[in-house]
Amino acid sequence: MNYQQYLKTLIGRRGTLDFPEKGSCGVLENSSYYKLRFNESNLSHRNAHLIDVQDDFVVIQHDVHGAMKIPLSFFW
Repeated sequence: MNYQQYLKTLIGRRGTLDFPEKGSCGVLENSSYYKLRFNESNLSHRNAHLIDVQDDFVVIQHDVHGAMKIPLSFFW
């Protein structure tokens, strides 16, 4: 099972979405990716709801940023 297929099994679940770190110039570093975590022990940080996994994008409803369509290649 690849990562895209795995994400499809998690549609509808809530978890945390970690954003990429910005480098010293305010630009995203090449090694930074979004990270989805669903097995958080601290329930107060459950800020992302996985809505859909498309061919090239992941659709997430974020509590602060709203609906986000993130390229699948930006996930780790």
